Amino acid sequence: MKNTRRNTVSRLFWVLAALCVLVICGYVMMNSKFHNFPLLGRGALLAGGWIVALLLVLRAFPEKTNRTPASGEPLFPSQALQKMLDAQEAMQVGFVALDNHARMVLSNPVLAKVLDVREASTNAGLSRALHPDNAHTFKNTFQEVCQSASGTTYLQLRSFDRMQQVHHLHVALTRWKEPPVAVIATCWDISDTEQLKQESQTVKAALHDFHGVFAADGSSLLDTMRALLELGNLHFKTELGLVAKLQDGNKDRLEVVQVLAPHETISRGEVFDPATSSGPNFPRALAHAGFVCCGQDALPPPVYKASRQEAFLGAPIYSQHQLYGVLCFASPQNRPEGFSASEMELVQFIANWLGGEIERRRLIDDFEKKQRRLAEVNASLEQLLRNDLLTGLFNKGALEDRLEQEFERSRVYDLPLSLVALTPDNPENYRNSWGESAWNVLLEQLAFVIEEQVREFDIVARYDESTFVVVCPQSDAESARLQAEKLHSAIAQLSPPHHNFIISLGLVSLTDTCSSSQQLLAQAIGACQMAQTHSVKQA
Repeated sequence: MKNTRRNTVSRLFWVLAALCVLVICGYVMMNSKFHNFPLLGRGALLAGGWIVALLLVLRAFPEKTNRTPASGEPLFPSQALQKMLDAQEAMQVGFVALDNHARMVLSNPVLAKVLDVREASTNAGLSRALHPDNAHTFKNTFQEVCQSASGTTYLQLRSFDRMQQVHHLHVALTRWKEPPVAVIATCWDISDTEQLKQESQTVKAALHDFHGVFAADGSSLLDTMRALLELGNLHFKTELGLVAKLQDGNKDRLEVVQVLAPHETISRGEVFDPATSSGPNFPRALAHAGFVCCGQDALPPPVYKASRQEAFLGAPIYSQHQLYGVLCFASPQNRPEGFSASEMELVQFIANWLGGEIERRRLIDDFEKKQRRLAEVNASLEQLLRNDLLTGLFNKGALEDRLEQEFERSRVYDLPLSLVALTPDNPENYRNSWGESAWNVLLEQLAFVIEEQVREFDIVARYDESTFVVVCPQSDAESARLQAEKLHSAIAQLSPPHHNFIISLGLVSLTDTCSSSQQLLAQAIGACQMAQTHSVKQA
């Protein structure tokens, strides 16, 4: 009624507007004021006025369109609804229009594919095609949408097709105000999306577990490999996990580095030829590429057929951009479904990760070996710098350092300290008479006797070409004198290779007047030189 009244008022308005235009044109033609205008101009003005009036009249009475059927009911489906149906059909999305009782009144062929509904029957509720667990939820939600004023509600439902396979559906319920449609539902299958989501979550969890294996501190490479194989068998649902490497001397054969197998069917250290089938219970892994083998349809190489395994999954391991070996998982049970693409990518990723870990461990081992070698060289250099090459005793520099330490300790803790210096007399005459070799032998014998006679914590050093010094910590003058006499007796029993010799000894002890270790050492050398003047003759 309101629409009819509004249309009538609108028509009267346009008709009055046309009459006003005609009146204005007649006034212009009849008024004497406009007689001075050219006749042609007045005629054009009159024609324009009639044209405008005609257009206004046509605007007041537009062409009638048959928008409703003869019965007086609204056209179904309306143009808007048909446009929406066509758009959903183009996007391969299921479309269905429902009445207030959740019965389908309109659908498209895509809906039949999604829900396996062969006919869009007005007596068939949409919930019939859905999973029983979701039917009640869908019905309640549908009623809520019908009662709401506006908005769209999204649901994730499940349905069964004729093969009893579950489809994950995404359903959008939108309120529609045009009768006889109460709700429009658009449905699309998100099974692939759900599957990818589940695979992604599984792979993410597996990567987290594998990362925990590689990140473990203090574990050896073999322990890391074993933990990796345990997780791999658990994730891929296999029983045999194996890491094999190419032999160093024979690149055509594989050696088992680590294995996790039931009943000890294979052990570490075994060697296999991947091109033959001589060994039982083991799939001869092709080390040059990743591989998957499941059941009779996979057409496995002859080496696989010879084993009692049915499903294999593996990938090559590379280290330093060179083939290291192979990572393999196998199971005696067949897997008709095969391995997914994500599982194949995961095993290759693990193999690459393992190759990087092998390379990292190798670099660490090489670095540690170089560190040990460097430490040995440093120790040798330090020994060369601190030890006399002929006798093996401390040299002058090492003597001064050790004496300084003992001197400071004696001063701090008020401990006695004594030094004994000894030297053969006339070394030049001995060399000239018996030669350099005899002189070196004499020095070696003296060094040996001195080391044998002193205490374990005494310090023995070769001070210069012919002088030896013995540092006696915690020894007063009397103890040092006894030590010197002991040395004198032992040296007297030496049998030089050529001739008897004379040795001189000097003895000093730390006193309050001594201010430094260098002063104490100089006193010992001076005492030895003074003894040389008395020419103590030894047997």
